[in-house]
Amino acid sequence: MAWALVPLSVLGLLIAFDLPVCPSRIVLGIPCPGCGLTRATEAMFVGNFAVMLRMHPLAPIIAPVAVFSIGRTIAVSAGFLGTGSLDPLGRIPSWVWGIVGIVLIGLWVARMFGLFGGLPDPLDISAGLLWRGVSGLWDVLPGEAL
Repeated sequence: MAWALVPLSVLGLLIAFDLPVCPSRIVLGIPCPGCGLTRATEAMFVGNFAVMLRMHPLAPIIAPVAVFSIGRTIAVSAGFLGTGSLDPLGRIPSWVWGIVGIVLIGLWVARMFGLFGGLPDPLDISAGLLWRGVSGLWDVLPGEAL
């Protein structure tokens, strides 16, 4: 039962110590479509809706779904719930989730171009592990091979 809380505890520690938790940001140097969602949710909980809108305008939709999904997954894996019980999100038609996904990706692209307040974190491909790995290989390769 306690093992069900380990991933959530690790995520909490990463956030508490302000360490990067976004795989897209770490590997590619590109903020993911959910960039700013944690900060927006925190702002929403304390009633600072202006900051919430600037960090991620979809926080009022995505945050409750994410919190419910994580909580339900923990309850199911801990054995408190059966796999088919208490799943109101499963009754939502798939086309609704498709629209939410399209809006999320559309907002992400628009924010990359500076719309809707832009991205909360800068777009820096050279900070990603992929870019650093490729550029490191470039430095190691002999000049004739290029």
